[in-house]
Amino acid sequence: MLAAVVADPDADLLRLVYADWLDDHGRPERAEFIRLQCELRHATATPVDAVRANSLILRLRAVIPDPRADGPSDFGGAVVWDDYRRGFPTQVTIQPYPTTLAAPLIDVFSLAPLLSAEVWDAKRINWKS
Repeated sequence: MLAAVVADPDADLLRLVYADWLDDHGRPERAEFIRLQCELRHATATPVDAVRANSLILRLRAVIPDPRADGPSDFGGAVVWDDYRRGFPTQVTIQPYPTTLAAPLIDVFSLAPLLSAEVWDAKRINWKS
């Protein structure tokens, strides 16, 4: 499911299907976060929706994910997810570059529709799409 979101980052339907899956697998807060951010995207389309957008923002503040612990996957705290758009991070920072990871580092790029990444080691490595 994540691969489908990464492959088609503009499709909200795929994100919402993933949110349903998260609900079914014991992660209702993450599911709600995805739904709220998707809804907020549409609620800001017209000025009439400003009141609804404000209520969505207030709710989002209550369910915003921990960037170290609640990303698409666990990399032992070395990976910090950031700049969430429609429920998924578009930026990742890995600091410091760990000698061992629970998953290969390349997997980071298959877990979210990333627009940029930073890897900190002896040298700082940046990647931006």
